[in-house]
Amino acid sequence: MLKPQLAIRPSFLTHLGRPLLPRHLRPTLAFTPYSTDRQPDGSPPSSSYVHPKVQKSSTYSQNQPSHSQTAWDRFQDRIKHRLPTFPAFLGAASLITSLIYLQYSSSQNVERNRDQQRRMDATKEKIYEDTGLHPDDSIELHGLRFPKVKPEDSPFTLDNCTVVFVLGGPGAGKGTQSARLAKEFNYVHLSAGDLLREEQTRPGSPYADLINWFIREGKIVPFEVTITLLREAMKRSGSNKFLVDGFPRTLPQGEEFEKAVCPARLVINFEANEEVLESRLLKRGETSGRADDNIESIKKRFRTFVMSTYPVITHYMQADKCITIDSSRPVDEVYADARRIFSKLEHAHPTEKPKVEVPAAAS
Repeated sequence: MLKPQLAIRPSFLTHLGRPLLPRHLRPTLAFTPYSTDRQPDGSPPSSSYVHPKVQKSSTYSQNQPSHSQTAWDRFQDRIKHRLPTFPAFLGAASLITSLIYLQYSSSQNVERNRDQQRRMDATKEKIYEDTGLHPDDSIELHGLRFPKVKPEDSPFTLDNCTVVFVLGGPGAGKGTQSARLAKEFNYVHLSAGDLLREEQTRPGSPYADLINWFIREGKIVPFEVTITLLREAMKRSGSNKFLVDGFPRTLPQGEEFEKAVCPARLVINFEANEEVLESRLLKRGETSGRADDNIESIKKRFRTFVMSTYPVITHYMQADKCITIDSSRPVDEVYADARRIFSKLEHAHPTEKPKVEVPAAAS
């Protein structure tokens, strides 16, 4: 009886060698294992019999070049002779240029901020020297110091003074209607916007730069400045009847004005839709020369009006002191309604709103 022998298959050995040698370095092993299979003629197997599935010779040769060495040589040749492509060169150049520009812009911004701070400091010193303002009698806003508004400084009261606020969106016709009403009913027409623009261009004005920035950005000028300018203009006029156009822009402005100057008897709101207002402003900008009559500033002013000024109108409506007029109509029709309101106001009690029916404002 043939003694059984352990048959080791080549695939098993190859698997054992896999962690040690890469596939392309493994030799193809030839084995002549003992087999229990019979020979083709049916005779018992012999020790010299080789199974047909097992190869008889190895394809591995020590004289063959290493595959890994050949691959490394090819890799070195490719790196040595390869030049950067044009897109790669262009990308690198763009990156370097961007870094240089960012460094330059950063240094320029730092220097610009320093110059702005120096100018602001110089302006603050000049205001202090010109006005002699003490911190206890003044307030600092946006880097500048303004006089505090004191109620005891006002010579006006509700009994001896009539103040009418005229409100409305940009381009609603506040200035046009106010000028006609003031002339017919002997009121002093005070435009908050005109006072700010005059102060902006007045030589030596300490508020010019600040007002210029707020108007250009479509923002509301601090009420300390606006109320101070309005009160001084009221004192200079020598009158006791005032039609204040474009003020107050915010609820705190109205509250501070009524505490520091005089309570308002009536508020007139000229109302029109945004499309009509924008068309009027763009047409006016062709000849007005105003810095804020451009499409960018107009959009900002609309947003400011909706967010800040419309709550003022709502407040006075709830206090039963506001009358709204549709200003999208022709100028004469709008003025006819406003004229009827002022005619009633002349004979009304100081604490009562005139009873006048006007057409509903356009939606």
